[in-house]
Amino acid sequence: MRKVESKRQFAQSPPSTYVDLRPRRLSVSVKMITKFMTEVTAKFNPFSTCAKPARLFLTFLPPDVRMNGTAVHTSLLPRNSPESSSLKVKFKDGKEMDFNCSKINIKGLVEEVDRHSRQLQKAADLSE
Repeated sequence: MRKVESKRQFAQSPPSTYVDLRPRRLSVSVKMITKFMTEVTAKFNPFSTCAKPARLFLTFLPPDVRMNGTAVHTSLLPRNSPESSSLKVKFKDGKEMDFNCSKINIKGLVEEVDRHSRQLQKAADLSE
């Protein structure tokens, strides 16, 4: 018969090849500059894995974004839709950014949008 180690003994001395299997947390700055966005349009299949960046981007928007003048449109695609998830962001200067969510992750998505928002913020600060 095998000798079973007690839980107490295992807790005191973990094996040297211990691997952390806990899911890693998303390290994305959720403070986006949204005052320069005029429209956000998201199309995604909620059952698809490539919809995750679009869904997370919508959750990063503050609750009062609609009251501040930003139009937010979402359309859900059917479960068996061949169309891929997409996100479109329009800014006050007229620039439109269109993202294919199957090719970009949430960190890259937030960085791209925030980069342009920071440029607009600098221009607004210099003009004042």
